[in-house]
Amino acid sequence: MSNDSIIIANFKTKPIINDSMDLGSGWFLSEWFGTYWMYPNQNWVFHSTHGWIYLHINDNEDIWVWSDRLSAWMWTAMSTNQWYYLHSQSAWIYFDHSANLYFSFEDYPNSMNGSWYQY
Repeated sequence: MSNDSIIIANFKTKPIINDSMDLGSGWFLSEWFGTYWMYPNQNWVFHSTHGWIYLHINDNEDIWVWSDRLSAWMWTAMSTNQWYYLHSQSAWIYFDHSANLYFSFEDYPNSMNGSWYQY
């Protein structure tokens, strides 16, 4: 190699969730998890609905999520879609990603009573 050679390396960030499509600039889209931004090799991601969250991946269809907004661990999976299990309350919550709202059930699955909350 001569002294005036230039070497350019392009590294592709591997998404934290395997089914994700690379949108560019660190942004990814997962059909079941939504849109998120991640820094390479980090578990903290910025989710378009949830804000900053920490992901613990059990496998690519099963994720524990730490939410700073809720100060709680939630579990979700590809099979649950927009449903999250809120560990601290032993309750299921439903996220309406389009409106940044979540529905918290008072006694799911025995009752559909609950409330909508701004997220």
